[in-house]
Amino acid sequence: MSLELDHVFILVEPHAKVADLLLEFGLEEGFSRDHPGQGTSNRRFTFANGLLEFLWLRDSLEAEQGPGSALFFKER
Repeated sequence: MSLELDHVFILVEPHAKVADLLLEFGLEEGFSRDHPGQGTSNRRFTFANGLLEFLWLRDSLEAEQGPGSALFFKER
């Protein structure tokens, strides 16, 4: 059995302004989305062999009390 890393997320400030640096570098941004029940939103960049996701806390109450509360995004 082999393992592959296909998805990396980095917790960042709201709206992930840091991702703009990748745009300036010439990378293309994929679609963004909110994660209902998790209280987070993202910006993402897709590569041939993986995905880089910039993730931020959008709604702290939802992160703390929603179905995704076991992920502890508010505490991170």
